[in-house]
Amino acid sequence: MARYIPKHRRPATLAERRRTLGVAALAVSSVVGLSGTYGFVPGVQAVSTSPPSARDRPLTGVGDTGASATDGASPSTDASETAAAAIRPAYVDIETIGTTSSLIPLSLRDDGTLNVPEVASQAGWYAGGVAPGEPGPAIIVGHVDSYLGSAVFSRLHELKPGDLVRVARVDGTVLTFSVRRIDQYPKDLFPTDLVYGSTTKRELRLITCGGTFNRSAGSYRDNVVVYADLLSV
Repeated sequence: MARYIPKHRRPATLAERRRTLGVAALAVSSVVGLSGTYGFVPGVQAVSTSPPSARDRPLTGVGDTGASATDGASPSTDASETAAAAIRPAYVDIETIGTTSSLIPLSLRDDGTLNVPEVASQAGWYAGGVAPGEPGPAIIVGHVDSYLGSAVFSRLHELKPGDLVRVARVDGTVLTFSVRRIDQYPKDLFPTDLVYGSTTKRELRLITCGGTFNRSAGSYRDNVVVYADLLSV
């Protein structure tokens, strides 16, 4: 399967690659400046207060189940796991704001809030919920900035209704979502049911931080939420 490459991306120069590697190394060694300070920090319980279930664990690659029928797993179980891995999202691409990122699976913390990527340039999806393109609200989150500067979703607030968000899956399928609305909520008034609540439609939520920065709390006061609907596959 050919790797999905967004249209607006260009090959990086040698200087850009060196700069990116340096920033990534610094970010990984200094995580405290991200999820705990500047980046996306959910102000509410994402789905429930229950500890993460088995569905919250990262999915294995296609065919990499680690078990066979002779290991006690039935053929139907293997088939369902392979199918689930195939629809796992691999990339998100928002050409309007020049944003592209691979997607890592995220689970819930013990208190029910959603974990966040450790690196500012990385976006993630809630693997305990639905995969993008399936019925329900698929969740993708990313940081707005870090002590190093702008992060993956720094321009998320610039999106407008009708803008397109593309999500490439592991199986090579590219899903196209259309932005329906963009809202900003104080974290202490976050509409959990509206954002994470069940729906029969195939929808996408993009979430990051917004508003003013509360230095005493070490986080932003608001969350920006983009609502998008599936257009085509």
